[in-house]
Amino acid sequence: MPGDTISIVNGFFKNSSTADTLGYIPAQKRLSLIPEDMLADGIRRAYPFDSVNYNWTIKNFGPLYIPARGSRVALDTVNYLLYRLAVEYETGLRLTVRDSVLYLGNEPVREYVFTENYYFTAGDNAENSQDSRYWGLLPEKHIIGIAKSILYSKSKVNDKFRRDRLLKKIE
Repeated sequence: MPGDTISIVNGFFKNSSTADTLGYIPAQKRLSLIPEDMLADGIRRAYPFDSVNYNWTIKNFGPLYIPARGSRVALDTVNYLLYRLAVEYETGLRLTVRDSVLYLGNEPVREYVFTENYYFTAGDNAENSQDSRYWGLLPEKHIIGIAKSILYSKSKVNDKFRRDRLLKKIE
């Protein structure tokens, strides 16, 4: 949620606002059992894809503050990578580093006040889900609906339709 801080520790999703593990625990347990070096680099590495400053993976990620409308975030020549896409989306200006100074457009910048809420998305298949671990924060305006039930589900065993999950409520 906007204003929270998200992290993933050995495959388990954590949120600063609760002590509980979030999401679909069985898939997170499966992910936790996979050694990092067994994951292909293109699968293992995660947003912001900077192995020098943020060697984050799909198993070990963050902490990442999720901006809320009106929140002020200090920016520097390292952490701007975490918020670059959101800031550029909101302003239409580029965030760049020149001579060890961070610029928004042509103006030096040290902090930014977000005008929108953002979300960290996570699929229920923690080992193989295209979500915020790969593409970053989702602006609230880009959310067009909320899933309430399962319409179609295929068995991993025989690739057949699973009638027992048809219209099952998502909780």
